[in-house]
Amino acid sequence: MHNRIKQYGRKERLPPAKRFNIGDLTLIYESGNLRNIYFRQTEVIRMIYAAVRDHEWITVSPEIKNERVRKDKSGICISYQARYRYKEIDFSASYTIIITVDNRIVAEMKGMAGSSFRKNRIGFCLLHPVATCAGRQCLITSPDGSETAGEFPVSIAPHQPFKNIASMQWMPDSNTTVSVKFHGDVFETEDQRNWTDDSYKTYCTPLEVPYPVVVNAGSVMEQKIELSIISNQPSGASSLINSVLNITGEIVGNLPEIGIGCSTRHEPITEGEALLLRTIHFSHLRGEIHLFSDRFVSQFRSIRHESEMLNLPVELCLFFGSSPKEEFQRFLKLLEKEPLNVHSVALFDEKEQSTPDALIHEMVPAIRQWFRGPVGAGTNCNFAQLNRARPDTGLLDFISFAVHPQEHASDHKSMIENMAAQLYTVRSAKSIAGSCKVNVSPVTLQRRFNANIGNYEMLHSDAVLPEAIDVRQMSLFGAVWTVGSLKYLIESGADSITFYETMGERGIIMGEYGTKWPLQFPASKNSLFPVFHVFRHLMQQSNCKVLKTYSSQPHVVDGFTITTSIYGLVFLSNLTIQTQEIALKGIGKHWTTFTMQPGNFRGISRAVSLRPAMQTDPSVLENGIIKLGPLETRVIQFIRI
Repeated sequence: MHNRIKQYGRKERLPPAKRFNIGDLTLIYESGNLRNIYFRQTEVIRMIYAAVRDHEWITVSPEIKNERVRKDKSGICISYQARYRYKEIDFSASYTIIITVDNRIVAEMKGMAGSSFRKNRIGFCLLHPVATCAGRQCLITSPDGSETAGEFPVSIAPHQPFKNIASMQWMPDSNTTVSVKFHGDVFETEDQRNWTDDSYKTYCTPLEVPYPVVVNAGSVMEQKIELSIISNQPSGASSLINSVLNITGEIVGNLPEIGIGCSTRHEPITEGEALLLRTIHFSHLRGEIHLFSDRFVSQFRSIRHESEMLNLPVELCLFFGSSPKEEFQRFLKLLEKEPLNVHSVALFDEKEQSTPDALIHEMVPAIRQWFRGPVGAGTNCNFAQLNRARPDTGLLDFISFAVHPQEHASDHKSMIENMAAQLYTVRSAKSIAGSCKVNVSPVTLQRRFNANIGNYEMLHSDAVLPEAIDVRQMSLFGAVWTVGSLKYLIESGADSITFYETMGERGIIMGEYGTKWPLQFPASKNSLFPVFHVFRHLMQQSNCKVLKTYSSQPHVVDGFTITTSIYGLVFLSNLTIQTQEIALKGIGKHWTTFTMQPGNFRGISRAVSLRPAMQTDPSVLENGIIKLGPLETRVIQFIRI
């Protein structure tokens, strides 16, 4: 198997990224986008990019050609042409980006529609990093010249904090002022943490303008963004930041309940698969039953069989239709004949994306007559749907929402950069939950369905690879992203988390049936995915505490720490495709208990040795620095002093 398949599931190389230092600016150019724009030591802009989104909010990827980068004493000029084609959409644009030594950036787009199509958005987007913007004042100038003072929100704003923008100005630190002017459309800003993106996004066209809009063939669109940065401090040499993972003695809470989702593959779980999965001590199994559907009996029996084989109680997600009481009575009759071990019950609605209060008030008392355990509600979609339609929590024990990292971007770098937003969603959920607990369920690598047009996952055909499958599930990247997701969710104080599925292309093992799409998903039959080992080591522990763990470069190397009264475990991941060196601070003597990298990928994909012997860490350098290979994950054990 090719190393790149082991790392991220595909043989193709990742798009090349070019780093530039111009004036006091440091930035990355990649695939038509400007990323990670730093002014000296401060990240001022996460990304500047252009987006074409269809009538269902699908983001259309461009074909880029004629890419040129020219550099002289005044700065650099980047130009390229892009063509966006998807179903009815055919749109072409020429882009020019100029970055000058006086810390200015000008980006221009000149586009033309090659066909008539419907669109929800075409134009530039600007991402503001949460870390340097949250709580900062921002001055908005409207097209009529009027000014309004606002603030980047600390808690996740359900709706746009800034509207009607012609220009904006803010200070990401006490010495730096950033100004942006927009031309060609009216812009507004939304809080992208609603979709677990770690940024605020300033975009066009305002959502108050009706959409979708028909774009006629031959229509011309032009836009321009002008960004300037000034400082009241003289220029100074930027120093390199070393990677440090600091494990503090601060206990942020207990390790929450962690469950697994029921498999969506058509074949039932086998005894061999169940035996393997039972080696991980999950707290529950998540299953969805659509009570409004004629499929609810088959859904129930599939969940019941998997629950019995794994000896796990079920986090039961009940979707009600237009006749909730009648649907529930049919369900109770089924339960009388075929009992189910239930862990908790979550109420959802067939059509409303956040559980309506009327359904809660009608059905929670009825459910409590049958079930004495936790009963909750919320959304099967993103945190955005919960935040914008907050249910009455008076009768509930918990509220719930789902997480996935690909609502707006699917590239590796964006998925890594956005992991921290999961912490904000839990914190914001706690602020609206009252006395209720906060459950995150499910967490998936790819989105299960388009929440812009639906509320739950539909049946899919095996003819083509379903959109809900991401080949990175089987790769080292899948484990790396999972370590990051776990870090931010367990450090945020989530009470319960449900990840992925048991087996299949969306699971933690491939299973005995193998993949139906070997060309697109090249996993071997019976293989264990790297993410399996993350949960295997994590769930071997009980009554663990979570220690606060800081990374000096959280987009490069990060991890989390759990501890018992005797020893602790550090889950440490290199989030990049380059070898990294990191100093591990806050613990004494330690040793590697498990590592995952391309060199041992074949071994870890087999079930022959689930308990490798402890070993002295072979990659600790003489100066106390640990070397991690590309997308390597390591479990490190230490003795508490």
